[in-house]
Amino acid sequence: MRRRHPDAKPRPRLDLDLLVQAAVAVLDEEGLDGLTTRRLAARLGVQSPALYWYVRDKDELLDLVADAICAPALEPNAALSADDSLGWRERLETGMRLYRSVLRSHRDAPRLLAERPPVGPIRRRLADATVGFVLEAGFPDTDAAVISLLLSDYVISIVSEELRLEARASEHAQGKFEESLAQGSEQYRNLIRIAPHLATVLPEGLFEVGLGVLLDGIERRLERVHAAAQFHQA
Repeated sequence: MRRRHPDAKPRPRLDLDLLVQAAVAVLDEEGLDGLTTRRLAARLGVQSPALYWYVRDKDELLDLVADAICAPALEPNAALSADDSLGWRERLETGMRLYRSVLRSHRDAPRLLAERPPVGPIRRRLADATVGFVLEAGFPDTDAAVISLLLSDYVISIVSEELRLEARASEHAQGKFEESLAQGSEQYRNLIRIAPHLATVLPEGLFEVGLGVLLDGIERRLERVHAAAQFHQA
């Protein structure tokens, strides 16, 4: 713990875990913009300066919250890494589904994890495991760096889209969309063709199709990497 002012009053009866749990609760209730030190202090029944016995600044608090959000994925991810019966693609598929679950478990989690780098130990361990799965497939280090970032960015962006669709989904909105297409049917014939299918897209289906397309592309790239290696060895 950090003691900021040697002559200050005794510390309030808090601990870091309690502070982080309260911060996650405020995040769920108020969203990321509402997670302020003033609201957090009020929830804990202390003055805002008391929080700085435990965290250096708002950035450190957000990093601790991001780690706490990701903590439930740590044990399943470790088991995934230890399961020798799985291939690299199965490990990545399962790992990305775990990450999606984490991002959907708390309000504004996709935004928080997109804005904060993985500096906490839990997020670093999860990221390290993902990189390990990509390296295990046989990609060179340069490709592994890019692919790992691509996978993480995919899950963050697709969950953000899922939540946006869920927030705006309604029969009224779909009806207005189809009505707007009907007003210019010759110009929008492709959209008109798929409009009934757009209305049936579910968040999980959107995620799974996108993940499959992404991993198919990664697999094709790996085939080219292996072919190039064999060519140079010949």
